[in-house]
Amino acid sequence: MNKIILLLILNLSIITASNCCCLIISIPKSGTHLIGKAILEITGKEDFAIENSKELNGDLPLMNISANDLDKVIILSKNYYLKSHLFYSKTHEDLLFEKKQAIFFNIRDPRDQAISYAHWQKDLPEHYPHAITMTLDEILTDIIKNINNFYTLWLLWMDYPFALTVRFEDLVGSKGGGDDAKQLATVKAIAKHVSVELSEERAQEIATDLFGITKNTFRKGQIGAWKHEFTAEHKELFKQYGGELLIKLGYEKDLDW
Repeated sequence: MNKIILLLILNLSIITASNCCCLIISIPKSGTHLIGKAILEITGKEDFAIENSKELNGDLPLMNISANDLDKVIILSKNYYLKSHLFYSKTHEDLLFEKKQAIFFNIRDPRDQAISYAHWQKDLPEHYPHAITMTLDEILTDIIKNINNFYTLWLLWMDYPFALTVRFEDLVGSKGGGDDAKQLATVKAIAKHVSVELSEERAQEIATDLFGITKNTFRKGQIGAWKHEFTAEHKELFKQYGGELLIKLGYEKDLDW
C-alpha cells in the first residue's frame, strides 16, 4: 500500500513527545548536539545514555545497530531524546514506520561538514589512526573524494514519512552566521513535529539561547567556514565529487560557485 495513503488511515497525529522517544538521525559533524539541545528545551527530555544500558551491545552512534537492538533502544529511550548516526536501511525504516516513530534528520552544508569532519579526525587520532600520518589537507581531500558515497549512507532518511529534516544552517541563528527568523521557525517546527505547543515567548527564548557550546564536539559552528579553509584545489575537487550532492540538497543551484 502506498505509504502516503497509509499515513492517512493510521491518523498519525497521535505522535507526541510523551508517547515516543525523540530520535535524531544525524550525518556526523552536522550539529547533532545543537538539535539535541533544542529538543531538550522544547520537550524537557534528557539525552539517553546508551553507553550505560546493559541491554544493548551497540555504541552511541548506532550506525550499524541491528534491527533487534534498534527496537530495544527505541523502547528504552521512550522518555528521552536519542542521538544517532543510524545508517539508512529498508529494514530500519520498516521498523520505525511500524512504530510510527517520528525522527529528526539533521543535515548541514556538506562543504562545512567536510571541514568539521577533517578537523575532528585530525584532533582525535585515537579514533582515526589513519589521520596520524596525514596532513589536514590530505584528510580533507580524502573526505571530499568520498563525499557522495558518505552521504548515500544516510540520505534516504529524508524520504521517510515521519522525518523532519533540520538544517544546521536554519538552527544556528545570527550567532552562527544564519538568520534569526529561520531559527525561530525551526524551533517551532521541531516542537510541532512532536506535538508540543510553545508560546511565542517560550519559542523565542529557546531560539535566543540555543547557539553556543553544547559538547566537546562543538568546534566553531559557523556557516560558510569552507570559504575560508578550502583551497582552489579543494573547491574544484568538491565540484567534481560533490557538486551534484550540493544541488540535490539545495545548497547550490548549479556548479557556478
